[in-house]
Amino acid sequence: MRGEHIQLTADNVTDDGAVNEVRFYLDTNGNGNLDDSDLYVADGSKTLTTFTSRVSTDGWPVGDVLLFARAKDNNDNLSVVKTL
Repeated sequence: MRGEHIQLTADNVTDDGAVNEVRFYLDTNGNGNLDDSDLYVADGSKTLTTFTSRVSTDGWPVGDVLLFARAKDNNDNLSVVKTL
């Protein structure tokens, strides 16, 4: 998939308030945890409780990669990190 475009999706993103954003990240160091060395990929566009983004895989490593999604609500609280 390197060099192609893929659709990232976070479904059923809900909170007791309103979820304002979901950000997607690439696990660049391969440790399975979202940390400062990981690459921000994109913000998702919201439709009801689903956030999506179409992104290019140019420059990504060859082979399997791990992606993360993290939501932020209307009180600026961050969600638990989810893997895609």
